[in-house]
Amino acid sequence: MILGWTPAGERVLDGLFLFYDTFGVPFEVIFDECRAAQVMPSWRHLYRDARQAGWSHQRILARLWESLGDVYGGEFRDIVIRRLQEQFSET
Repeated sequence: MILGWTPAGERVLDGLFLFYDTFGVPFEVIFDECRAAQVMPSWRHLYRDARQAGWSHQRILARLWESLGDVYGGEFRDIVIRRLQEQFSET
């Protein structure tokens, strides 16, 4: 589902965790496809969906760390991880 637009004009999508959790599509593949289609995952919603699936805060950040770095680069990864850490805690 399209949630909105980034300042760069990319669509922001929700529901991407489903592809990983249900169909086993690796995050790297999901994120590569998003980049190719010029869409941006909603990191907040991906985090929320992973928590609802029973993932811990640390597990989510660890899984995203490598995938984000591989697909978007370290600087972008660091920004996303920092924002998720600021917004969410282990509680």
